[in-house]
Amino acid sequence: ELLLTTEMIKKIFRLPTHIARNNYLEYYGLGWRVTAVDSRVKQFYHKGIWDGIFADVSIFPKNKSYVIQLASPPSYK
Repeated sequence: ELLLTTEMIKKIFRLPTHIARNNYLEYYGLGWRVTAVDSRVKQFYHKGIWDGIFADVSIFPKNKSYVIQLASPPSYK
């Protein structure tokens, strides 16, 4: 069973209607930040900080690769 359906993935990448199209785009799509070049998604990612914990998930569809970072830095001050 898939965690994300094909339709859900299309919704993540869908360019919001209020953004003008050009060669380089960065936009927010259904909980993910999306970077697209020449109408192709290069990266989508989600970062967060909560109660001293940092998490980052970056996915690179063209390379079929991803990077996950988890950390609990000593201080954000």
